[in-house]
Amino acid sequence: MTFDMSGKTVIVTGAAGGIGAAVSRRFAQAGATLVLGDLDPVALEELAGELATITDVHAAVCDVSRPAECENLIRTAVADAGRVDVLVNTAGLWTEGPSDETTEDEWDRVLDVNLKGTFFCCRYAIPELKKTQGCIINLSSDAGVVGTPETAVYTASKGGVSLLTKSLALELAPHLVRCLAVCPADVMTPMLVGQAAASPDP
Repeated sequence: MTFDMSGKTVIVTGAAGGIGAAVSRRFAQAGATLVLGDLDPVALEELAGELATITDVHAAVCDVSRPAECENLIRTAVADAGRVDVLVNTAGLWTEGPSDETTEDEWDRVLDVNLKGTFFCCRYAIPELKKTQGCIINLSSDAGVVGTPETAVYTASKGGVSLLTKSLALELAPHLVRCLAVCPADVMTPMLVGQAAASPDP
């Protein structure tokens, strides 16, 4: 399937991760101007350098667990590209283990990235997306629809993303801004590889 995104600006969070990088490459191939955000400056620079041979790319180191950095990412897009047409929230963390061994720090870390970060990137992008009648795409998970054992924290975060997306879709529909959630099962990414390596199961 081919599509033309020439003249459109796409923001991708978690851009240097597995799904984020794949999303970024696909939009680059479609001709979109890209604004890439990620916590890893080295991986972000490598991806931006790769895609700069295809399209116009801007990059900003961004910790989505910090609302001020979410705001800065959107401001970077407006300052450098002049508009925001699509926001793709792929930044995320995985955790698993017995719930009765979960720490407050673990809960805060995962919810801050997966749910709070997604919300605040949306929150700051909404005014710009209303101008372009754009689109929000949030990466949830099958775990955000169906619970699984020993993933209570991750499942709670992705369940929150799923319902957040539904709520925003209803709120923004009168402004002709679409809001969608993608809920994949396991995808072969560095996060999945790390998850498998940490698993006690063969």
